[in-house]
Amino acid sequence: MPFADAHFDAAMIEATLALQPEPQRKATLKEAFRVLKPGGRIGLHELCWRQPPTPEVEQRLVDVWRGEVHPLVVRGWWDALEQAGFGQVRNELAVVSYFTRQGMSADEGEQAAEIFHNAFETPERLQRFSQAYHEFADNRRYYGVIIATAVKA
Repeated sequence: MPFADAHFDAAMIEATLALQPEPQRKATLKEAFRVLKPGGRIGLHELCWRQPPTPEVEQRLVDVWRGEVHPLVVRGWWDALEQAGFGQVRNELAVVSYFTRQGMSADEGEQAAEIFHNAFETPERLQRFSQAYHEFADNRRYYGVIIATAVKA
């Protein structure tokens, strides 16, 4: 990032790190650490595994996502933050609610209606939305969202 060391008081990363391969995820967290002031806070909101997935569940997520996706178990997110130099990690684990009207509204705000409209625009999009909805609903014991904070020492 084109910012000086120790430039910001806080950083927020949302729905980004789980889409990055491990080397890129580590680099992103290290860069966030670099630009935060001592005592600065980082916040994460990322897809995570509630428990280690079976190979079949892991493959279905890739199929539904139609691209790279690398969620970690909760402890994995803690480890990633600590390896980047952060401490005082805290987290909450939430259920995935992207595919409900209330969850989409909470996550996307005013754009929720447009997202739902686009999901129903063509039979192919509706099928993809339905497939994703059922995957997350049927296997909710695996899928979660971590909301984590940590501090730069």
